[in-house]
Amino acid sequence: MNQIIAMFFPIFIALKIFNHLNQNKLKLSDLIIFYFIFNSIINLILYAINVYIFSNDVIAFTSTFTVKYLLLSIVLSTIIPIPIHILFKKFSIKINNIN
Repeated sequence: MNQIIAMFFPIFIALKIFNHLNQNKLKLSDLIIFYFIFNSIINLILYAINVYIFSNDVIAFTSTFTVKYLLLSIVLSTIIPIPIHILFKKFSIKINNIN
């Protein structure tokens, strides 16, 4: 149960920050898409930190590892939405219908 909370709960923090940066204009479908984007980015970064910095090939969710994972994911969840927001504002794609 702790593993599920550590892997999926901090993503809601990232979504709340990202939605606030967009003036709460995101639809439910956008929130679901960004949930999976933030989930992928944050868990990939944490996996890379675990493998390359801590030299752990296997992730075993012990109680101490779960707390470390949760704290790092909360920190990343507060940082990651800002560059993603800037990226999407800078490189927005608009599709016009040609009739």
